[in-house]
Amino acid sequence: MARIAVTGARGFVAGRLRRLLARRGDEVVLVSRGDPAPVPGEHVAGVSGYAGLARALRGADALVHLAGVGRQTADGTFCSVNEALVRDVARACKGARVRRIVHVSGLGASPTSGLAYFVSKHMGERAITESGVAHVVFRPSYIVGRGDPLGRHLRARARSGRLVIPGSGRWPLQPIHVDDAARILADAATSARYGGRTLDLVGPDRISFRRYAALFCPGARIESVPLEGALRDAVAGGDPGVDDLSIMVSGITGDHGTLAGLHGAPFRRVVRLLEAGRRL
Repeated sequence: MARIAVTGARGFVAGRLRRLLARRGDEVVLVSRGDPAPVPGEHVAGVSGYAGLARALRGADALVHLAGVGRQTADGTFCSVNEALVRDVARACKGARVRRIVHVSGLGASPTSGLAYFVSKHMGERAITESGVAHVVFRPSYIVGRGDPLGRHLRARARSGRLVIPGSGRWPLQPIHVDDAARILADAATSARYGGRTLDLVGPDRISFRRYAALFCPGARIESVPLEGALRDAVAGGDPGVDDLSIMVSGITGDHGTLAGLHGAPFRRVVRLLEAGRRL
């Protein structure tokens, strides 16, 4: 049994990860500023500033850092969450002698990106890799499954029977099922096989956004709006927002083969599930 701390505990991926860790018999510490609704076997370590974070991590064997933002708000900017918070997390892990950090970044993280989101993700990665703590960095694309953010977005837009997508929708996605993602994160928290690597957390299938939307919302009429018009709507406060739209159309794909070789277990084929009319 390991003692594993998890940040971002109220998120979509964290929910699956927490259930998996509980089934494995691990002791789970939820590091949170709010109330992550713990279940039996979980402990909540409330944090307030760096000192609270350091106390919360004492005795942890590993930390899975899931906290991050893909859209900036007054309460959470790319700089404050994807960069500064990660620096505090890395420093606190070193001070608390946490053995391993499993850090979830973003596919496309780069110091030369034209998008502030990807630059902030790169800076977060750098804080982890320079921390002096054993680590693995995962770069996910879209993590999908029942209740995932992309699915909620598509269903909301398709309720009228008409699904409007920005631009051609031909940019590629490389989704990974949330069950596979959670299994890999849990494995990485206690296994050295991923150690010191930066890995793309992507599935085996590549599919265009348009095709994915059509499979996910069968029967909905797919309509395109010019990308310029979608950007104007985003600037005016529409959904998706400017940051989400920019990330969505980036069309970045990754290396599934290296991840599959290290993990060794079969992956769920998201596209095949959708083509067969099955729910994710």
